[in-house]
Amino acid sequence: MVGFRNQVGTAAITNWVSPQAQQIAFGRGSAGFVAINNADSRQELRRRMYGHRVHRLRREVHCNRAGTQRDCDPYGSAGFAEMATTTFGENIFLVGSVSQLGTWDPAASLPLSSATYPTWTITVNLPPNTSFQYKFIRKETDGSVVWESDPNRSATTNASGSQTISTTWR
Repeated sequence: MVGFRNQVGTAAITNWVSPQAQQIAFGRGSAGFVAINNADSRQELRRRMYGHRVHRLRREVHCNRAGTQRDCDPYGSAGFAEMATTTFGENIFLVGSVSQLGTWDPAASLPLSSATYPTWTITVNLPPNTSFQYKFIRKETDGSVVWESDPNRSATTNASGSQTISTTWR
């Protein structure tokens, strides 16, 4: 749990689930998820509530037990800040070549926050030393998708810690 707390910091609690007295799960924004199961049916809990997220949690627990960084692949964070002007109802999303960025699927793209408009922001947990390509897309009010112009953008995550990538819509 210490590794989980260090990873998620003070991110707000989201997606609280407690289907029975012996099971709880919750997220900390998009920074992490935790599942605690003291019931008999671990497979059912995984299948119903967490799907692919359980594998990542299991890996984090292994890392904490191992006690060394070489025994696991801790995720670092990459912040994206995209300067883009939009009209009411339009939103900016991030999509890219790695699974954490939706594998180029606009339906799996990540929404950026407009809290600092016209700069749209998001922080994504990505494996260290990973090269990837990405683009920003704009989802229109009618649901259509506008991709920013070519070429694809590219970046490589740091070996550890966090980084910020600032760009402008093109």
